[in-house]
Amino acid sequence: MKKKIFMYIVLAGIILLLGVSLMPGRTEPILDASGNKKQDSIATMEKIKLGGVDQWIVMRGHDINNPIILLLSGGPGGTEMGRFLKFNKKLEEDFLVVNWEQRGCGKT
Repeated sequence: MKKKIFMYIVLAGIILLLGVSLMPGRTEPILDASGNKKQDSIATMEKIKLGGVDQWIVMRGHDINNPIILLLSGGPGGTEMGRFLKFNKKLEEDFLVVNWEQRGCGKT
């Protein structure tokens, strides 16, 4: 009986993880000192098709006119997007930071 309950718990966990992994991604908007979305800023997570394969990018920056920095995930398998978003916020002030989860990494 205990094995059966354990198996149901494991199955429910797997289903929950699959459901979460299939949810569309999002990133918080860049706000000004008043808490409003900063004008000319960008904060988006999008699925794009490259070479016939769906891949994910996150674009963030305080000003869309700033130079672009392209960050490539090291892969394969894992994602570095969370670390980039957490530890590189300063870059977003002077650059349009594009984080590309290339094939075989994270959401791609």
